[in-house]
Amino acid sequence: MWLIVLLALVGLTEGIGLLLTAQGSGPVADVIRSIGRIIGNAWVIYGLIVWREVPWVRRFGVILLGTAAAQLLALVFWAMGWTDMIIALAGAYAMALIFYAGLWLIRILLSPGVAMFGVARTLIDEAIRMKVALVFIVGVAILIAVFPFIIDQEDFLKYRITSFLTWSLMATSALLSLMTLFLAIGTITKEQTQRQIFLTLTKPVNRAEYLAGKWLGITLINLLLLAVAGAGIYAFTMLLAAQPARDNADRLAVQSQVLVSRQWVEPTPPNPDELRQMYVDLLDRARDEDPERYGGPDDPPDRVSPADRADLQQKVMLKWFSIPNQSSKIYRFSGLEDAKQFPQPLQLRFKPKLAGSSIEGFVYLRLRINGRNYYKPGITTAQGLLKLAENNFHVLDIDPRDIDEAGGLTIEITNPTPGGVRQPVLNFNPKDGVELLYRVGGFEENLVRTLGVILMRLMFLAMLGLAAGAYLSFPVASLVCMLIYFTAASNAYLAESLQHYAAFPKDSLPFFEKILWLIARVFNLISEGKYYDLFKMLIKMIASGFMLITPSFGELNPTPLVSDGRLVPADMVARAVVWSGGVWTGLAGLIGWLIFRSRELARVTV
Repeated sequence: MWLIVLLALVGLTEGIGLLLTAQGSGPVADVIRSIGRIIGNAWVIYGLIVWREVPWVRRFGVILLGTAAAQLLALVFWAMGWTDMIIALAGAYAMALIFYAGLWLIRILLSPGVAMFGVARTLIDEAIRMKVALVFIVGVAILIAVFPFIIDQEDFLKYRITSFLTWSLMATSALLSLMTLFLAIGTITKEQTQRQIFLTLTKPVNRAEYLAGKWLGITLINLLLLAVAGAGIYAFTMLLAAQPARDNADRLAVQSQVLVSRQWVEPTPPNPDELRQMYVDLLDRARDEDPERYGGPDDPPDRVSPADRADLQQKVMLKWFSIPNQSSKIYRFSGLEDAKQFPQPLQLRFKPKLAGSSIEGFVYLRLRINGRNYYKPGITTAQGLLKLAENNFHVLDIDPRDIDEAGGLTIEITNPTPGGVRQPVLNFNPKDGVELLYRVGGFEENLVRTLGVILMRLMFLAMLGLAAGAYLSFPVASLVCMLIYFTAASNAYLAESLQHYAAFPKDSLPFFEKILWLIARVFNLISEGKYYDLFKMLIKMIASGFMLITPSFGELNPTPLVSDGRLVPADMVARAVVWSGGVWTGLAGLIGWLIFRSRELARVTV
């Protein structure tokens, strides 16, 4: 009745206003509309007070109050001249509305009378009431909306969009990860401490359904928040992309290097045995200089420690990506059959750096594509050399018709002597110094894949928090989960650091020989009084063992890829689903259930 009266009042006053306007009585129409709006607002306030216990009225009232608060704040920003903040406020408010509507939809999906759904629905209601969870939810919306306007507006548009994507995705992942852990730990420890769990487990709800329901509720909240965050990130990315660029090259870079999904190909030598021979030659020289460390000349090449092998391989790659003066290197890019099907040009991305002083900050080189000189107006000199800024990334377009029948492309780079001046050694970073990229899709599907990988991580953290909270108190469980989370996030960096931290047996040794080596090493260090080296070895053993039982999020990090316009590969998404969302989540859930079912929490007494 209340809603019918409201709609009738609005329709009547607006209809009369339109009729009066059509008859030329504009001022009278404005008066009628104003009176109708005053009465309508009064009727809305009356209905929200009288029928506030009705669920849909309460939800409607929250939306109206939020809209009024947003409008008032927008007026304040407008009066202060903060137009950017009005846009940010509109974006944050839109994300809040989507989140609120999503909660209503989730409650409907969980309405069937299934025990697990009931636990999940209760957790969602509890999460909204918890101030900690609410802070993280609001933080995600505000940060995404504010990030585009705190980036340096004088920078290139390409870098502004890249920075926004990087920081917004990193902030979303970090905030939701922390919220997931605190929510999962808090909900189960609170119910145990306050004995609310007695009411749940004395009903026909077994402990597996209880844990699964909690996990489902947290996962649905994360799914909704990622959808809201993804919509906000996409909207503000398009808003940034519509802003003026520094020049045509900057605009082209946005369209072809950021808002795309590109596959990348790393170079290989035309002769497959070239790098292997370089490694053998370098190993022979190292064995002549230090046979105790690298082995004798009769030892096979694999009788080298992983750290030394990695060091030698790095030196080989550094040498291969180094071009002395008046010398050339040929790099072969294979597997470009798909690129040949697309009309867009390929992109050769490289970063030249000299081993000595440059000529006024520039690098000169000759580039040949399949034996033909490469020419680009503006950077090609009269001698056919490319004049490029040193230690900067450069992107050159290559016609896809240059791809040969075998699906490959050969690029020759020469370090010349421009104007008779001898250039130092020309170097490229082995990791990303020279690579070829081509477009395979759009930005939208790449962003969706990124959010999917983040969701798999959150699913594991939700189950980890529940498993820890099932046995430990809130402070201890939080400490344990944070330790596992930060170890998983920096797993790749820690593994690389531990390789050089202390001596360890070679991987090629059998298992029992490794044990004997470790025992002998411990006794030798004790007898020699090298207690610090002994301490380092023990720390490495403990850290290595702990890393074996934690997942590696660093290997499944799509943020740098999507922010650089690179394809988030399907195998990364698949590994995230299998390992983060499947194996590690299932293992944490199994451990949590085994611990939880053995605890004496609630018993029906007859």
